[in-house]
Amino acid sequence: MTDNTPHSERPAANESTKEWHRISPIAVMFYALRFIRGFVGNLAYLLPALLVGYNQIQKNPQAAIPLSIGLAVLILVNAILSYWFFQYRLTANHIEIRSGIFSKKYVNLPFNRIQNVEVSHPWYYRPFGFATLKLDSAGSVQQEANIAALQSQFAEQLRREILNQKATGASAAAIVEVDADDIDIAGQPQQGVPQETLLNSRALKDLVLHGIANNRVWIVLGALAPFIDNITEGLPEQLQAQGIDSIQIFYADSTPVWQLGLGVIVIFLVVMALMSLLSVVGAIITFFGYTLSKVDGKYIRRSGLFTRHEITMPRSRLQMITCQQDWLDRIFNRINIKFEQINSGGSNNGQQGQPSITEGTNKIIVPSVTPSERQDLLNDAYPDNQLSRIHFHRISKRYLIRFYGLLFLLATPLSALFVSNGNYGLLTLVLGFSGFASLLIYMRYLRWGVNFDGHFTYIRKGCFGVDYHVFEAYKLQQIRIKQSIWQKKHGLASVQFILASGAFTVPYIAEGFAKKLADSVLYQVEHKPRSWM
Repeated sequence: MTDNTPHSERPAANESTKEWHRISPIAVMFYALRFIRGFVGNLAYLLPALLVGYNQIQKNPQAAIPLSIGLAVLILVNAILSYWFFQYRLTANHIEIRSGIFSKKYVNLPFNRIQNVEVSHPWYYRPFGFATLKLDSAGSVQQEANIAALQSQFAEQLRREILNQKATGASAAAIVEVDADDIDIAGQPQQGVPQETLLNSRALKDLVLHGIANNRVWIVLGALAPFIDNITEGLPEQLQAQGIDSIQIFYADSTPVWQLGLGVIVIFLVVMALMSLLSVVGAIITFFGYTLSKVDGKYIRRSGLFTRHEITMPRSRLQMITCQQDWLDRIFNRINIKFEQINSGGSNNGQQGQPSITEGTNKIIVPSVTPSERQDLLNDAYPDNQLSRIHFHRISKRYLIRFYGLLFLLATPLSALFVSNGNYGLLTLVLGFSGFASLLIYMRYLRWGVNFDGHFTYIRKGCFGVDYHVFEAYKLQQIRIKQSIWQKKHGLASVQFILASGAFTVPYIAEGFAKKLADSVLYQVEHKPRSWM
């Protein structure tokens, strides 16, 4: 058994590859925080037990101290045992990991299955020079390997060697030997490391714009859903104490509709302003110090305020580039670029590109770039792309007929009911909603488009904003042409493109064009066979 000690105390490289290694004892902090995060993430399931405990503490306040001590001891013991039972070793072309306290887990991860290698530097590791190495396997639902508390220099070197091993055929023994012999104690850069080319960096103002235009707080509100009752408890009484009678304001029979609507709009704007502020803070925490570099055909993204993340994506694994521009992004003239690769969680039915609180390692995001920066990034990844000048084929207007017909079937009986009851306030709401929904449907229709230039496939979609998806033909795994009875009658079809990063369906295009598009794309796949990995 060996330890993650400085290289001067390590055994010889050839010996260490046969032995299991322990990580640094500072990993206890990592496992303690992971336990706390898991506890918070499962609050919805633990809520009954927490409520019982809270009631018991109210009846017997003295019990709070021993319960708190017991919880702290439980977290500490779990963290120590998790550290003690975690071991790893490097063998030829594999990394092996043993972990688990009661439920033992063994992972043997071949290097050629590793899709991403991420080195993160949590705030509690930075002063001590440690990092966490995350290895993401192609096709996995979650991280296959998560090695905490490695020396930063060793983690960086291991990341480089794992990514290079598939191309050079280097053995794991060479990895350990490089770590033992080439990393000096002073942490000086290793000789012979290729120089990175900086492709893009983001300033603080860019992150502020990204936070405003891409609001992520809905996910936070969803996480707070179990506690809404506690949060809002006593709110009417507090408003009453400030001289605000909420019941009088929102009682429809005593308040004019225009006043009620104005009040709702004001409250909505205040809430959105607060949410935007939180979103800006979240964007700064996530993307602070953002840089996107390229070296040896690999993209490297580094960012993070408290925890510094480093995500590496080989160019060969790039499946698609998404250029996303929401309506606020259009006002700011900014675009979000996403380099997408294999979706470890499977297909999401074309819903890629939606913001989340923590972006996974299956994509690299470049937030709020200008149009010229977007073109530079596109040209670097896809030198022959024609996104800026391609002509998109629109979908059929029968798309409008279908959705307007459904809207009519819903709105007409409701409107007739409210007219017969003389409830013109609700009638106004139905008509307003119908008008807004009609606008959304029409804007959605205008955005849809698709084309193929002989090498790249281009898909356009959106509503008030617009998203562009670009991918090379050989990355396609399946293409399907679908027809409903109504579509077939009018010579229309829907085309579904299935990639390793997800699926996209373009509806209501001409049947002849759909078949021609499918034939052209499949011809390129067969005529120029290349690995999509």
